[in-house]
Amino acid sequence: MLRLHKLFQNGCVLQQGSQCRIWGWSDPLEEVRLSVEALQEPDQEKNKMGSVCCRAQVTADANGLFALTLETPSAGGPYRMRVKNSGGDEAVLDEVYVGEVFVCAGQSNMELPMSRVRERFPEEFQNGGAPDVHEYKVTEHYDFDGPLEDHVQAEWRACAGEKLPEVSAFAYFFGKALVKAKKTPVGILNLSLGGSPAEAWMSREGLHEWPEAIECAERYRDGDFCRDLAEREAREEENWQREIVRMEEKSISAPWRAATLPGQLKDWGLEDFCGCIYLRRTFEAPEDCLQCDGLLRFGTLVDSDTIYINGTCVGETTYRYPPRRYRVPAGLLHEGENEILIRLVCRTGEGRSTAGQPTEIVWEDETKGMRRVSLAGAWEYQVRAVCKTAPAQTFVSWMPTGLFHGMAAPCLPYRVRGVIWYQGESNDSRPQTYAAVLRDLIRDWRSCWQQERLPFVVIQLPNCGVDVAPDDAWPQVREAQRLAGELQDVAVTVNLDVGEDNDLHPRDKKTVAERAACAVRAMIYKEDIAWKAPEVCGWEIQKTRGAKGMQGQGSGACCVRLRFDGRVALRLRPEAQDAPDNPHLFELASGDGVYRPASARVEGEYVLLQAEGTTDPEYVRYAWSRAPGATLLYGENGFCVGPFRLCLKKQLP
Repeated sequence: MLRLHKLFQNGCVLQQGSQCRIWGWSDPLEEVRLSVEALQEPDQEKNKMGSVCCRAQVTADANGLFALTLETPSAGGPYRMRVKNSGGDEAVLDEVYVGEVFVCAGQSNMELPMSRVRERFPEEFQNGGAPDVHEYKVTEHYDFDGPLEDHVQAEWRACAGEKLPEVSAFAYFFGKALVKAKKTPVGILNLSLGGSPAEAWMSREGLHEWPEAIECAERYRDGDFCRDLAEREAREEENWQREIVRMEEKSISAPWRAATLPGQLKDWGLEDFCGCIYLRRTFEAPEDCLQCDGLLRFGTLVDSDTIYINGTCVGETTYRYPPRRYRVPAGLLHEGENEILIRLVCRTGEGRSTAGQPTEIVWEDETKGMRRVSLAGAWEYQVRAVCKTAPAQTFVSWMPTGLFHGMAAPCLPYRVRGVIWYQGESNDSRPQTYAAVLRDLIRDWRSCWQQERLPFVVIQLPNCGVDVAPDDAWPQVREAQRLAGELQDVAVTVNLDVGEDNDLHPRDKKTVAERAACAVRAMIYKEDIAWKAPEVCGWEIQKTRGAKGMQGQGSGACCVRLRFDGRVALRLRPEAQDAPDNPHLFELASGDGVYRPASARVEGEYVLLQAEGTTDPEYVRYAWSRAPGATLLYGENGFCVGPFRLCLKKQLP
């Protein structure tokens, strides 16, 4: 018997310039030999020997585990790896590459596949992707008993061809940027799962300062507890859905009332509505599009929908986050009026058709171009079922230690250059603890990977105004991420300007990923390359009778003069449609802690601030909002200044 760890498959990438660990299982105490051959041609016959670059051998232990240490050959590939044991078993990998290897970890914005950004980046699909970027995608799996030795399911795949729609969009653009910069293959270990909090990715040792998390993990070690929980929640969900159907059948003659889409149900008098409503309207389609396939684009709906056109179901989605993009087949539409009907189920009282997102049917024609019919505007709605709030759903995968044991731990001996961490959204319900949790996660992974200075790039959360915790939870999470940058070998990229105010999952993963690549090049490879905007490096408080062009005229007024370590300017963020006033972009507070909007004037490396009613400012904050608006502060290098808050009575460290 001879079996390699799943990390060692065709398409794998080994970290260049390192001693890599190659491991697997054989019969106990058997001798295992490894050789790596340089192939002259990628399609060289399997049994034809190439020139041997390196060899290694070891004896399996009493349990059959073997681990070989390999001095990696020069970057490139493909190489052929042969592993043989003394019993005559052999494993041959014909596509092994050597280059740069990174972990891309986090939750849904790291997991988001290329298929979700196809419309934004069609050229990536037209050009075939990035064949020199290889992703090792680990399938969701949790375990609370302890770390697994191998992954239950995982595979290496090139970020090109038929696999391109499945790979992480962030990992794709990050890898592509590094391939361009370093001229070497790039391997990505994709450890991500939508909705997962940081604690799910930490070991028990890493959570030693979080006894409540360890206690939670202990509960989920109990198989009976997990089974009973799953069965109970399944029954509750089934009963809730059954009750909706029962009420629907009895309210078929309920009155239809006017509505406007996109819009929120509360705007129609349905405050905190839970249950089911129907939405309908009629429309006419261009006559020359009736026999062509179209695409219904309906943004996001909260929470789940089934959409019919002329009585035919064209698509359904069971939760709120994915954009609705449903095919309208040729021949379904006819001349004159067509009807669209939406069955919308609202689980938590937050029903809506999200504003600012597409609400239309489009047809693409090479000769006629894009044709479209808008579905925004007047609709009718009918209340079909009114229920209590939907029963809670427990995602066991999100519990502490589960994903670390089931997905991260099996990777630990694999040699990597660094970690890109894109997470934080699911910790926004307890933002005050996230700084300490993130610090402990970084230390935990460094300890487990046995790399004391394992580099981390933390992706700071972008702007977003929907589906997030209220008040200043997201600014607090961003602050926690900024503070992580104070740790050695940790870089934090600012993305306040590249999110989407109406979507938790922004499509521009390219800009975010390229910023991370710039941070890697500067921090790890020591390249002289810009990757962040200027930061505050000092300040002074000036008593003034009113600075020119500033508000707050009169004796006793104060002007705060912030100094940056580079020139800055206020300008619109990319793709902003307008430039509304930003009354909360800069704010000042006196000792009472009440922040007031401050007027701001930029003068080279300085920003002058003044606020009505703040005569003795003690605190200043910038962009302290979930979605701070269209106008932001930028450095001359084009990077956005990160959000911050400062106590003016303290000195910078």
